[in-house]
Amino acid sequence: MHSVTTLKTIFALVISLLIPAQVYSAGNTPADAVRTFYGWYVHEVLNGAKPLNQKRPEMRKFVTERLLTEIDDRHKSAGGVELDPFFNMREIDPEWEKNVAIGNLYIGRIARLSVILTGRQRGDREFKVKLVQENGAWKIDEVNFE
Repeated sequence: MHSVTTLKTIFALVISLLIPAQVYSAGNTPADAVRTFYGWYVHEVLNGAKPLNQKRPEMRKFVTERLLTEIDDRHKSAGGVELDPFFNMREIDPEWEKNVAIGNLYIGRIARLSVILTGRQRGDREFKVKLVQENGAWKIDEVNFE
């Protein structure tokens, strides 16, 4: 009797360990989310779009509602004149769309990554990004340039 109970317990434990592994390997890793976002965002800005205003539904796929609200509040208090919250600059380098390097990966309930965007016109931008899971997807919740 004890061996059947032990076997069931071990089986349940193995299954519980495999479920989070599937979430991470489903192609929506924190690094994939950051690469996809910055590629899309740079492309949109270079084509004249203002994603924070004009592409809000798409932004919600990549960025938490909490961060969007924080950006909106900062924008209002700054009178609309401020640096891009995802680059900490007014202008961006076209090469940043394809040159996104990710390092120092930590994944738990939250993910923290170092990001380096490489470009010749504006140079390299290095910063930290914090991601959280929202509705089953990794989303950017904080961008820190310090």
